[in-house]
Amino acid sequence: MSEQKLKLGIIGMGRVAMAHADATKELKEQVKLVAIAELRAERAKEMAEALGVKMVYSDYGELLKNPEIEAVIICLPNHLHHPVCIEAARAGKHILVEKPMCMKLAEADEMISEANKHAITLMVEQSRRFSLA
Repeated sequence: MSEQKLKLGIIGMGRVAMAHADATKELKEQVKLVAIAELRAERAKEMAEALGVKMVYSDYGELLKNPEIEAVIICLPNHLHHPVCIEAARAGKHILVEKPMCMKLAEADEMISEANKHAITLMVEQSRRFSLA
């Protein structure tokens, strides 16, 4: 395993984002949560303080421009998964997107194609996928 931790950003800080943030604590040897993007300023500030995150963005596009961030977790409303994943892939970020992946099969095909084009990993989160129970 590499000594370097994967630098991660979370886009959207709703309820499900907290499960991902908690997971980063469990995986602290492999990943480091370095940034969050949240449209609601008060929520962003509250979450940044709780998580000890220094980089806080109200515009996820600015997070995607940051070369330090290697991967993102997209925790947005379902209809936003497709466009944000496309932007993240084009920015060269590895992507974990909440389920459902998107709203239409054609969107899924485009997301996969864009990930392949930019040689990034795209994964759809399945909450019980790796559970032992």
